[in-house]
Amino acid sequence: MKTTLILIIMTLGFSSSFAQIGDLKKDGNLLRIFDEKGINTGLYVYLNSGAELSGYNSNYIVVTDGNLARIYDSRGNNTGNYVYLNPGWFVKNVTPASILVKDGTTTRFYDFRGNYKYFNND
Repeated sequence: MKTTLILIIMTLGFSSSFAQIGDLKKDGNLLRIFDEKGINTGLYVYLNSGAELSGYNSNYIVVTDGNLARIYDSRGNNTGNYVYLNPGWFVKNVTPASILVKDGTTTRFYDFRGNYKYFNND
């Protein structure tokens, strides 16, 4: 009985700590994180001056800050991972599996650790 109760408590704790991103709303220099039910989680990403939201999915937020596309987790924590953006490059989209970076007529695909995966010519 005690083992079952402990497992239930642990499961509830882990599931709530990994809430998915449902929406982001800009509020001054903050990107407020809302869950999939539209409830404000109280979590946020602080935007440096000149930084802007590039995209997000249910698990990650990508913010362009100068020549870096910084990657944040669903709790607003900077993962320490990023994609370096050469001059003229920009984040085109953030999908569930990749960060798409546009480079002229080429779209480059990166994972959420900032690792280059492959490219497509448009």
